Formats: sequence, structure tokens, C-alpha cells
Amino acid sequence: MKLEFDLSFLYGSTILSKCILIVCLIIILILDLISKERDTFSLYFIFLMGLLISIGLLLFQCNEKPTINFLGNFQN
Repeated sequence: MKLEFDLSFLYGSTILSKCILIVCLIIILILDLISKERDTFSLYFIFLMGLLISIGLLLFQCNEKPTINFLGNFQN
């Protein structure tokens, strides 16, 4: 039995851009909780970088053909 590691589900949909936003928000939350002084510039920078990367990825995916993935069947 050969297992193949395939990441095509991340590139065939918009899941990757949403994951980038969620990871950036978690990083901002953790940094905000552990920092004793309020360094808002770095938090804004992380937020804007995550947003720009996500928008850039979505714009890059606009030119691709949509892929329909179905992993299963309707038979019992």
C-alpha cells in the first residue's frame, strides 16, 4: 500500500488563504497576551502582511480553472 501526500486541496480552493488569515490572527492574539507593553505597530504589521499575502494568493488563484474534487461515492 503506497501512501501519497497530496496538497492539491490547498491550491484548488480558497482554503489556504483563509488558513493564512487564521494563523496570523492566532499569532496576533498570542503576542498580545504575552507582551507586557502594547506594541501595536508590530501587531498591525503582522495583520497587514497576512492580509496582503491572502489577497495576493486569491488574486493568483483567479486565473486558474476551478477544480471539482469528490472523494467518495453516493452508494451504500
